[in-house]
Amino acid sequence: MNVNIDRDDAIEIGNFSEELEVTGEFEYNGDETSVSDFLNSEIEIPVEFLVNGNVTEQRDVTIDESPYEETFSLELNESTVPIENISIQTPGGNDVVKFDQDINIEFEEFDETVSSSEPFEATVSVENEGEVPELQNLTVSVADPDNVVSDATQTREFLLNASERTEETFSFELTDSASSGVELTANTSRVSKNVTANRSTFEASDLELAGASNPTSNVSMSGNITNVGDLTDTQIVQFVLGGETMVEEELTLEPSESETVTAEFEPPEESGEYTYGIATNNESLNASSAVERSATFEGSSSQGLLDRISPIQFVAAVLGLLALVGILFVYQNNQEEFNSRASAIVARAQQTVRGIIGGGDTVVVENGLSRDATVRLRVRNSDEVVFLEDLTLADGEQREFRCLPDSGEFEVGAGVDDIDSHAEVFQTKPNGVGVRLEPDGISITEQ
Repeated sequence: MNVNIDRDDAIEIGNFSEELEVTGEFEYNGDETSVSDFLNSEIEIPVEFLVNGNVTEQRDVTIDESPYEETFSLELNESTVPIENISIQTPGGNDVVKFDQDINIEFEEFDETVSSSEPFEATVSVENEGEVPELQNLTVSVADPDNVVSDATQTREFLLNASERTEETFSFELTDSASSGVELTANTSRVSKNVTANRSTFEASDLELAGASNPTSNVSMSGNITNVGDLTDTQIVQFVLGGETMVEEELTLEPSESETVTAEFEPPEESGEYTYGIATNNESLNASSAVERSATFEGSSSQGLLDRISPIQFVAAVLGLLALVGILFVYQNNQEEFNSRASAIVARAQQTVRGIIGGGDTVVVENGLSRDATVRLRVRNSDEVVFLEDLTLADGEQREFRCLPDSGEFEVGAGVDDIDSHAEVFQTKPNGVGVRLEPDGISITEQ
């Protein structure tokens, strides 16, 4: 007993909306007498219909003619797909039909440049190029979950008939610290595709550092940032010193737009040579989006008063104090003589103290307004800015800074909006510089 499946009927099973019908043709092989005897015997032959190797129906068939046709049916649903093969089996033989299964996926309408200020979208097409219906799970995921705010993996489920195609769009929100390359992977049960989108690149240039040679002032770092990409983007600019991020600043730039960024922070406690730089895209300092140099720091901002006092200066200060106490006892009944002697000793003590704590190296800033005020103070020589700080002073408040350079010519500037509008150049080092905020402007004078 041979059985053959009608191929034309079997191949047309690729639609979920239709019932699968498979026709088997049975034929008894033998001489004419044996065929006649078999057909007249009304013997029931056990026949099995199998899908993917599993028996879905079994029936006893009485063959009264040769060839003889018997039709089997199966209702298609999610539990029956994908259909890899069907077969009809008898005790004397069987016939099997195998079906092609082929799913193709592609990234459609994919922009290789992305911006963190807008949703990052990717459209993926899925096409069933096989012969049978498919129930597919399409998963699109971001390789590094830290690049997105949430939902780094998204999945869609759908049914596809043979030769049917669909498109699915996935949207992700990038974090401000997302890396310069964001990798996406699309997966189905049998195929995978990868693409990489690049963020707009922010490049740093014109790196400058001020205050490294002054242990008593803060450090000021500046640089120029340019968006060399094709989209508006927001990125984190990092100011790095000695491998440590000192300041982070969020910056949004249009394509080809540039902006100068500045950060101020305390210098390291230990003297020595430090690398410094500005990085964007949170890449390493060796990336093309960053610049770095090195600078030698001359001491610590935390240097105390006693660290700067020599033994001779210390003895002079103590002797001056003892002399003043002696006057108090010797001339306590002669007020005029006491005042004269005390004034001379106080002057000498002040001179000693100036030698100890800075004296002529000091800039005194005073708020002469009847309100709180904010002012930026800058000291620079011909080579670099040695001191730069924003100050908020209360009414009548006075603050001192030991920040004047040792070089002969230098400039002291102060301002609220335009620091260059109030700047004075000193050819030689004075005893000190006074900066006073007044109702009619800012005065900068030698003390």
